Amino acid sequence: MSNEQNVAIPNRVESSLRHLKNNNYEEALLNLFPAIDRTAKLRRKKLGSGLRFKKFIADQFDIVSVLGFGSLISSDCKFGGETFQHVLYQLCRNSLVHEGELASNMKIVSGSASIVGGNWELSENIIFGLIIAVITARENKKSKLSVNYQVSFLGEMFSLNSIWGEEEVIKKKIKTIFSKLH
Repeated sequence: MSNEQNVAIPNRVESSLRHLKNNNYEEALLNLFPAIDRTAKLRRKKLGSGLRFKKFIADQFDIVSVLGFGSLISSDCKFGGETFQHVLYQLCRNSLVHEGELASNMKIVSGSASIVGGNWELSENIIFGLIIAVITARENKKSKLSVNYQVSFLGEMFSLNSIWGEEEVIKKKIKTIFSKLH
């Protein structure tokens, strides 16, 4: 990976974090989607962009679902007849990138509650879950943010720079937490 590739993902993530903090959800997503796309391409170079994007979100869906929905949900679960990764790709990513706005039946809202299927309302926590999914992706192990943000999730405080590429560590923590609940 070149130095340019090493900074592109953290730069997009950092911009996304700033926009998320300011409740500017579309800008947060516009900055985050290239980081997801690039990470997905590092993971699956030979697949087309749509398929690799969806597969990456499916791979990381335990992180996204726990942080975004507050529950461990299978990536095969369908909402309104579609998987989350398909909806994210079609109604959010493609609409923002190609049309300049979210699809008319998609809205990002403050707080922790989401409405899925039909007219979608996704919590801002989904964006946070997607950011953590990118940071923890094993392909991004050598990346760092220019500011070492501290965030709390899974009942712990984390330095974001300490969890780059720590996908398996975070997934293990999720499994441990959710195995205690059942």
